Amino acid sequence: MCSDYGCWLAIAIGVVFVLLMYIVRLKRQMHERKNDEMLLLHENYFDPVTKLPNRENVEYIFEAQIDRSLRHNQSFYILALQLKNLDEIKALSKDLLINFLKEASDIMVRATRDEDLAAHVQEDVFIILFNEYLDGDKYKIVAQRLEKDFAESKFKYQDLEYGYEIGIGTSQYPADGKSGAELIEAAIKNIK
Repeated sequence: MCSDYGCWLAIAIGVVFVLLMYIVRLKRQMHERKNDEMLLLHENYFDPVTKLPNRENVEYIFEAQIDRSLRHNQSFYILALQLKNLDEIKALSKDLLINFLKEASDIMVRATRDEDLAAHVQEDVFIILFNEYLDGDKYKIVAQRLEKDFAESKFKYQDLEYGYEIGIGTSQYPADGKSGAELIEAAIKNIK
């Protein structure tokens, strides 16, 4: 048994050390768990290549937009943009496909106003949810900007140059659908 002061001090220091190590380990585990949760959340709600919100994420956002529209008795627009030559690019190279999609998402974000939301909802389809209540054809300004920007973008692969072949369609709430899913599908069906 320990009878002198030094022995008890050594035991106390040992217990404090073990407790500190336990607390450090517990904090590390909590930090790792939080990072894992954030990664899982990001994987579930954002496209891994483009880093844009995915369809599931956007459908939640549509709910809020629909609620606002109902409160203010307003409508809003959705623009769908399809990359028509994506299968051709996919057949060439996975790296080219990834770069092609990343550049497409960058073009979408640059062409989108700050108050609107760009999202990647299918492998070959992006959408823009116009968060403001646009009058008439004002969304066409964004569509024209997208057409111009995509027409000017080119990729080189094995000494060949590839551009973007796109189609654009729109839908309007509530005329074309009462839910986010219906509006997205309507916009995709209207792609020309």
